[in-house]
Amino acid sequence: MQSSSFYAHHSPWGAYASFCLGFYGRGGGFALSDVHPPDWNVYIGYARPGQLGRLLPFFSGSGRGKGAAAFVGTDPRHDANQMNVLPFQPREITRTMTWAGDTWQAGDLTFRLVTPFGPVPPLETLDEAERRFHLAPAILAEITLDNRSSDEPARLIFAMDGMRRVLSDVTSGALLGAGTGTSVAVACLPTPEAQELLHWDIVEPAFYGEPIINRLGTQGGLVFTVPAGEKRTYTLALATYQGGIVTTGIPARFAYTALFRSVEEVAAYVLEHRERYLALARERDEELERAPLNRYRKFMLAHFTHSYLANTELLMDEQGRLIWVVNEGEYQMMNTFDLTVDQVYWELRYHPWTVRNNLDLFVARYSYTDKVKDREGNLYPGGIAFTHDMCVANHFTPPGHSSYERTNIKGCFSYMSHEQLDNWILTGSLYGLLSGDEGWLREAAPVFRDCLASLVARDRNGDGIMDADSDRCGNSSEITTYDSLDASLGQSRNNLYLAMKTWAAYVCLGRVFRRLGLAAEAAKAEDQAARAAATVASKFIPEEGYIPAVFEGGNTSRIIPAIEGLIYPFMLGDDDAVSPNGRFGRLISALKTHLATVLRPGVCIDATSGGWKLSSTSENTWVSKIILCQYVAERVLGFDFGDRSEEWDRVHASWQTEGCAMQAATDQVWSNTGTDRGSRLYPRLVTAVLWLDQAR
Repeated sequence: MQSSSFYAHHSPWGAYASFCLGFYGRGGGFALSDVHPPDWNVYIGYARPGQLGRLLPFFSGSGRGKGAAAFVGTDPRHDANQMNVLPFQPREITRTMTWAGDTWQAGDLTFRLVTPFGPVPPLETLDEAERRFHLAPAILAEITLDNRSSDEPARLIFAMDGMRRVLSDVTSGALLGAGTGTSVAVACLPTPEAQELLHWDIVEPAFYGEPIINRLGTQGGLVFTVPAGEKRTYTLALATYQGGIVTTGIPARFAYTALFRSVEEVAAYVLEHRERYLALARERDEELERAPLNRYRKFMLAHFTHSYLANTELLMDEQGRLIWVVNEGEYQMMNTFDLTVDQVYWELRYHPWTVRNNLDLFVARYSYTDKVKDREGNLYPGGIAFTHDMCVANHFTPPGHSSYERTNIKGCFSYMSHEQLDNWILTGSLYGLLSGDEGWLREAAPVFRDCLASLVARDRNGDGIMDADSDRCGNSSEITTYDSLDASLGQSRNNLYLAMKTWAAYVCLGRVFRRLGLAAEAAKAEDQAARAAATVASKFIPEEGYIPAVFEGGNTSRIIPAIEGLIYPFMLGDDDAVSPNGRFGRLISALKTHLATVLRPGVCIDATSGGWKLSSTSENTWVSKIILCQYVAERVLGFDFGDRSEEWDRVHASWQTEGCAMQAATDQVWSNTGTDRGSRLYPRLVTAVLWLDQAR
């Protein structure tokens, strides 16, 4: 990592809760039903007698909350907390991010946040004990002080702004720590070295006096007295609890609330089972460490996993049915289909049943039947389509409608009917053919049939690609997931990126129908795939070595995501479909030449940063899509980029730790500067799990 000062999420699975930390000179803390890092001072450090206390630099100013001045009317300036401490400087700190952890070492202090994760089986197959283990909404922290070189005891602190109570008040001393309301708690098991803290100015008594419990205080936590000549590690639970109904539209609560009654119960459970959680974290860390990836890819996969987990939310409606949600980072849209189709590689690896959960809810509540219109505005029968998302900020939108899409809007916020139709087909094909859930595949056969008919209806001239817009657009036209880019990737009609995604949808439909024994439907899908392939291949310009991004208006933009759609047949094992010597050989050969042409400085390699940019005509680039296309280039098309590959990875990693340091994992960046442009605090970058697919 070029810089160790950057925010990261540290989150349990399915709780839509995070402990955010990592940017020097700013605070952090708990984020609930959100992913934006709060700016509450976090105090982590130690002091020895006669020496200034040392703190990691996760604070700014004197902290928040009222002090004694608010009660007695003195001059607030005389009450300000001017902490008598020496912050560690960045050069003194070593930060190591692992797949399931994040560690800071400075002086004799080591602080580690532990975020265990792994496969989550279908909950109905688990007993209550196992469900509690997988759903407990907490992470662990380990704070260590090496006091072996000292002949005097030292004080070690973990505390935060915003804490308003001590846990011993309600646990009869079974837990020590501090909390806020009923929603968050920092806890440890009782030990003679541990004391609770609650005060207006917590550092002074923790380091230089006697720990105080002042129940009017606004800073709270724990202080440990580490004996002389000893090295001690203390394990903390950072627990959350969001009780009651938390959504509208579909009233639902967090699934874990059926298993835990309070934040204290969560903290006690996690501490009781800490060894199992720590072992799970070690398993993930060792797995990534063994992976044959360069250090930049290892870092990015770890960082991106942290932000994916932060956005996950497992709900239970009033009938006891589970609803899986992945929130869209800073935008908070829920189950955005453009993200679902890219996160499917992660979810098929760790909890494929959540993919089925999303697919079924899209069919049951977030599908609709439309008409399609040609360029002249003539209307024709359309078919089934799906919404862009299901809801926003814990509000489920009415059936058949998303929070994003609107009628009569040009560009951003218009409809994405065709791409979302592709997304259901592609996600459904991957789940149905790879998960082993044959029962679901048979049940979904009518939906796959409807999807095929709908795709064909949107191809008015029979060339295999989209040329008609949904009537839901009104007087505008459809867009793609690349909504904020220029026409090279933004418009749907006659677009190279979407044409290739539609080709992939037809190829996948053919395989689905063959598995189901539906020969006529399979033949139709295969014919449409051949038409789409022939159309795209015919647009190749041999003398210039590329395919234009848009097949109209004299467009000359070059785009990398021309190759994105190849991943779907490849993942299904259809090597023939993606081979230059296969049934679509002319198309694949053209795409290989196209990619070699565009991966040049000043085209789709940014001339300033040296990183990838998705379009030759836009500096707005998306890291998750870069990763996806890197995988396709290397694993599907067989490109060997040599040393260039690691240099590109270095640049892309630096965008996260430098340009986007305050935004945790960030998808949309300016390719020339690496600074954030949008899609901050984002889950989709977990597509990087594809890098682990080295065996096939």
